[in-house]
Amino acid sequence: KKDVKLRCDYSVIGKVIDRFGNDIVINPVSEDEFEITETVAVGSTFFSWLFNYAGKITIVAPEEVKADFMELINKFTTKEESDRSKS
Repeated sequence: KKDVKLRCDYSVIGKVIDRFGNDIVINPVSEDEFEITETVAVGSTFFSWLFNYAGKITIVAPEEVKADFMELINKFTTKEESDRSKS
């Protein structure tokens, strides 16, 4: 598990509370966004949860978790490009 800082659109605040509980500390960033830092099990379940929100929740830190997420995204695009070249 790792402490992960997330930047979230206020439109998903209910989903964030559902995931992490009512006792989260919400740090306003702007009128539209807030940040939280939570301890999460970094892996496919966490990343799939992020995918559900199509950019309304982004990873701010740590860099290692951002890189892991980008690597997963790249696997999807690399596979798609590889599949196209086989056609």
